[in-house]
Parts: sequence; C-alpha cells; structure tokens
Amino acid sequence: MEDLTQYDEVIDKGILYDYVPFDTPRLATYSSSGDEYDLEKGSWVNFPKTVLVIGETKDSYITKLSDAEHGEWIDKQILYKYILPLGFHKTRLIKWEDTQLSLF
Repeated sequence: MEDLTQYDEVIDKGILYDYVPFDTPRLATYSSSGDEYDLEKGSWVNFPKTVLVIGETKDSYITKLSDAEHGEWIDKQILYKYILPLGFHKTRLIKWEDTQLSLF
C-alpha cells in the first residue's frame, strides 16, 4: 500500500531509552503475565517464561528491538522514526539460565 502522506521533515531518533546491547545474548527465565485471571487474588496468573535477552536499559531486560514511528502536525508535518527496545522489567527476572558452548 502506498503512503499518501507527504512529510515536511523526517527525524531519525535512533534507539530510545539508553539501550545497551550485550556482547553475548543470554537466556533468562522471568515471571510473565498469562491470559488467566485469578478472581480470588484479584490479579493475572503469572508463569515462568524463558527468553533470549539481547541487552538492557536502566530498568528492563530487552528481548527484541521494534521499528516505530509517529507523526506530528503542529506547525508542519514531521515524521519521527525510532527503535523501541522491548522486554520485561528487571524485577520480574527469576534466574539466568546456564548456557554451554557446543563445539558441534
């Protein structure tokens, strides 16, 4: 589909939130919210989930980077492009998984 919007300016903001990539990605298990709601506790049921962590910000471990953009139409039409680091809050970390290097 063709983009019909013409912008006066496009601003690339790069990766947001002071993302720091790891030299070597690591496996981690964290407490993830599920689709089930516990009426007695009044909260979502959490379960352990293992993911590959590629970096961190000051408060989150990052599992993927996502392209994003939004426009602004105040004095002129501006398009902001940026990369959002997505993951889970550091307080949800259960443990780092042991990883072994394999030669084969």
